[in-house]
Amino acid sequence: MVPSWNGFYVGANAGAGWGESKFGSITNVPLFPSFGIPTSTGTTTVPESNGNVASTKGNDVNAIGGGQFGLNWQRGNFVFGAEADYDGSAIRSDAIGPATATGTTATLHNAAQIVRAHYFTKMDWLGSVRARIGFVQDWLMVYATGGFALGHAGVQTSFVEVNSPVIIPSGAVSILTVKDSALHTGWTAGAGAEWRINRRWSLGVEYRYSDYGPQTYDAGIAHADFASSPRLSTKMRLTADQVTLRLNIHLGA
Repeated sequence: MVPSWNGFYVGANAGAGWGESKFGSITNVPLFPSFGIPTSTGTTTVPESNGNVASTKGNDVNAIGGGQFGLNWQRGNFVFGAEADYDGSAIRSDAIGPATATGTTATLHNAAQIVRAHYFTKMDWLGSVRARIGFVQDWLMVYATGGFALGHAGVQTSFVEVNSPVIIPSGAVSILTVKDSALHTGWTAGAGAEWRINRRWSLGVEYRYSDYGPQTYDAGIAHADFASSPRLSTKMRLTADQVTLRLNIHLGA
């Protein structure tokens, strides 16, 4: 006898996620510290300069896994339902945004100093609350799903500044690091298939794309010379593709 898909279910999932962190540009902020140029009569000081950090992105493929629960309502060959899920994530990514100086001394700074922002992103966990609509043929259901998505991420931002050996301080390197975290909210959509192993258990596979939207992160300061300047910030957009295997137990079946 073909089983009914009506009722509650709960289960576990595991798979892989393709995560991407996209950082916007940071424009016209204090980035390049002052330095000296040796001359025959002493040292000429080049004042500090503002600059722009280029947009950049990082990505990673890594494991995700967690659980889900939901409710199905079957009418004929169609199944309507709602589901919530939560997955821990091992997705990590690196991205580097090179900086260029602006203003009247830009040429000197760009020739004598290297400044870049190094972003390290951790996707801690991902979750969603979604609607599902499926079509059942015997023991197989294929379905589409979509709804609200949320994810938590941490970003470590390091500003690295390196002086040329021909300026003062010669060959100096400065690295300043700050950490911040935020909750992203957005949307998710995908499709899947689920096979009833027996009346109580089902095994499935699901693909989803999720756009968790942008959030603003504290980026600290680029150099100790700018300690009295306002702190910098960077905006990061978080997205992910995911494929998971799912095992569900159907309660009351």
